[in-house]
Amino acid sequence: MFTHRPTDRKELDDSREALEALRKLRGIGKETFAALGGGEKWLRRERASFHEDVAAERPRGQVETT
Repeated sequence: MFTHRPTDRKELDDSREALEALRKLRGIGKETFAALGGGEKWLRRERASFHEDVAAERPRGQVETT
């Protein structure tokens, strides 16, 4: 495992700014997911839809292998 640690002041400041920008994104989709019934409900629907689409593309009688 490798860990990158900034060695100079500018690189350290840039790293902190990038982390702060990422933290500001937290909760950005909260209202959107709430309007869709909540994040978990939305994710379950997306997964079900994906699996239905995959099953529809599979030739009849073909067994899914994983």
